[in-house]
Amino acid sequence: MTLDNVQAYFAGLITADAQLGLLGTPIQFDPYKDPEEAKSAIADQLRATGVCIEIEEAELYNAETLLDGTTKGDAHCSVLVAESVLKAHTPNRSALRTRIIQTCTKRPSGTQKPARYVPGEGAVRTEGGYVLRMYSFFIPLNIKPA
Repeated sequence: MTLDNVQAYFAGLITADAQLGLLGTPIQFDPYKDPEEAKSAIADQLRATGVCIEIEEAELYNAETLLDGTTKGDAHCSVLVAESVLKAHTPNRSALRTRIIQTCTKRPSGTQKPARYVPGEGAVRTEGGYVLRMYSFFIPLNIKPA
């Protein structure tokens, strides 16, 4: 896996989960897209399912280059969950929190090691009428030279 694949990796885990997949496809944040487009997509998803899941861009931490040119490090990625307080949805509240963490830290097939959850998220109630939570994860990467 490369740094560029981390968002898609988490999106795939979330979409494949029986309960989370029903909440819609996670939005993969792109800082180069029109912010109004992203805002509209989030609002549409909240209206449709009561939940919007957005995956932030991944960043590399603790990187070191090995003798063979492989870069070894940890990708940090945050999963943001906007949860409507007006529209009923399942899972919700603590069940949604637990499901996100369990799904994103699931042991993948193959040689990829699972992500580690980093506790510390808080909840913020927004003016838009939803609760926003951020879940942070680190996933080990070994990036081979091209």
